[in-house]
Amino acid sequence: MGKKRIFGLAAVAAVCAAGLVGANFASADFQSAPAIGAKVPAFDLKDYEGNAHKLSDFEGKIVVMSFTSQRCPVSRGEEKDYVGLAEKYAGDDVVFLSIDSAEDNSIEDIAAYANATWVEGDMKNETGEKLPYPILKDDGNVYADQMGAKRTPEVYIG
Repeated sequence: MGKKRIFGLAAVAAVCAAGLVGANFASADFQSAPAIGAKVPAFDLKDYEGNAHKLSDFEGKIVVMSFTSQRCPVSRGEEKDYVGLAEKYAGDDVVFLSIDSAEDNSIEDIAAYANATWVEGDMKNETGEKLPYPILKDDGNVYADQMGAKRTPEVYIG
């Protein structure tokens, strides 16, 4: 692997890690995040178009997962940067996913947001374009709990 590619992937990790800034609140309801270097738990989640996605589908690739809520102003605010990274590293065996665990976001809401067709209120996709990665729905917050995700946005690299 060339120095340029390694540097680029390190830059992806650094920018994504910036999404992790914030206090870490301990709670009995949440598991701890996987240790650095440990395997992340497997998932089997559907996106807003009904397509199933499994972590094993991306074997051999770097998987960047952002736990988001389209109603969260911070999640929406980082969207342009996340889109930019997804587009920049699209051909470099790096997969970007957004995972929505918010109880109040329906599949229809997520689809409207991802396709930039939401027209009212607090869920406007600030890029103005269809997102270049899927948004997976984590019903019941199951996967977010397994990952130790406590707030949005929270980014993990697996």
